[in-house]
Amino acid sequence: MVEELLRELKKQPGLEGPLSARILDDGDAVAAWEGSKLAAVLFPTGETLGEVRKIADARKDGLVLIINPQWQGGNVISDLGFLPWQRKANEELVAGFRETYVLRQLRMNSDEVKLLLSYPSPWAVCLRRPEAPTQNECVAQRPQQPTYKELEVLLRSVPWSMSSKPLGERLQYEAKFIRASLDPLPRDQQLPPDGGQ
Repeated sequence: MVEELLRELKKQPGLEGPLSARILDDGDAVAAWEGSKLAAVLFPTGETLGEVRKIADARKDGLVLIINPQWQGGNVISDLGFLPWQRKANEELVAGFRETYVLRQLRMNSDEVKLLLSYPSPWAVCLRRPEAPTQNECVAQRPQQPTYKELEVLLRSVPWSMSSKPLGERLQYEAKFIRASLDPLPRDQQLPPDGGQ
């Protein structure tokens, strides 16, 4: 999929030319494709941000993609660095990229929420219907990614959401959800004891 995306991008004026591929980190499967004006890094981690910086700095007038980054920021011990000056430099690097496609899944107050960004559209907040678990409904769109607090307020305003229900009803629903997640798969969906060998 990544190589297909890069092949299409190379058709754009100024991005043509060969790309060389290399592995940046075997353990985490971090890979990079590099050309004179186009580069992509797949599955970058906090540990490989130094390489991402070098790749981006070498293509100031080009296009650099970060695909499926594996870091989390904002924690006391962040993937972007423990030391304040290291974290700040890495946060600035990451902030220099524009998010173009993001799908995040959250579980809040027994609601299953998906946040979707597909550039140039705004952020979509999708909510799984409790009575129909295969149906998701877009309940809001926002120009910026909503904060956790904003999501809480939004979910409480959706009449059919679990967030709008009393605590007792949410606890019953959550207990049912946990029981279902612990149930074994139906026999026809289970692997044989030998793993199918």
